[in-house]
Amino acid sequence: MAAGGARAYQQIQSDVVDGSVAQVKGATAPPAAPSQPIPYTLSDTPCAPGANPRGAPSNHLAHNTLGSCSSGVQSGATPGAPDRLYNAERSPVPSSQTGSFDFSTDVITQAPADEGLQTPVQPKQCEYAPSRSTAGLQVHRWVTAPVTGGDLVLDGTASLTLYSKTINAALHTAKLCIWLFTREPTITGGEADNLIADPSAGTSYFTYSSGLQNWNAGPGWGAPYQIPLSFEELRLEPGDRFGLAIAVDSAGTPGEALQFRYDHPGQDSVLQLYTTTKATAPN
Repeated sequence: MAAGGARAYQQIQSDVVDGSVAQVKGATAPPAAPSQPIPYTLSDTPCAPGANPRGAPSNHLAHNTLGSCSSGVQSGATPGAPDRLYNAERSPVPSSQTGSFDFSTDVITQAPADEGLQTPVQPKQCEYAPSRSTAGLQVHRWVTAPVTGGDLVLDGTASLTLYSKTINAALHTAKLCIWLFTREPTITGGEADNLIADPSAGTSYFTYSSGLQNWNAGPGWGAPYQIPLSFEELRLEPGDRFGLAIAVDSAGTPGEALQFRYDHPGQDSVLQLYTTTKATAPN
């Protein structure tokens, strides 16, 4: 317009579209990525900060797994490294790895009846971090390697396939405490465990019971227990680990402690998770 002339009214409009949401009539949003399973096998190999190849199992004192991966292997009352959860698709149990091993020779000595990990009952209900001197025998933890290359999204569907039987073929019921957690680095250089809630029970742990039936008493290991687990969708960032812990609850286990078999070809205990970002799943 010439200087001093009347300026005509103008209106400018623009649409900004979120590509993940259908905004235009007749358009559809991109489909969500399907969830894919990731099987993690329980191992007898302690975790470590760096490269952590799977080792061969052996007979030994029970690993105290209540510390950090940098603590190394410890037993007795000293908190040490949790054992590792290995991605079964990338680091399976070697088929040549045969034989029965006792992962807690200091719990009870009834060879050859002792196999795998023997876990005494907890005197209190589902304590994730008890302070008593025997805590390292009563809670056992496993963690994955840290997430790398991007966020890992878990859809909240999970299951635990667990080989277990009573010690000395004792006949009694049993109840397990199960924790799922993330282990995240802190700004001070430490680590913090964040327990994952069971939304159906409103607790920071899951339980599994044989009910009125006796727990598997052997003589063999029989079929594994299939334990469904579910939680809210979860996102792990690079550097985070996913963890599992188990204990035997005295509230539902009146008799001898239980034992668990893992790191054994053909009879391996597995934690199965489901993710929409499988490429970033840790080994």
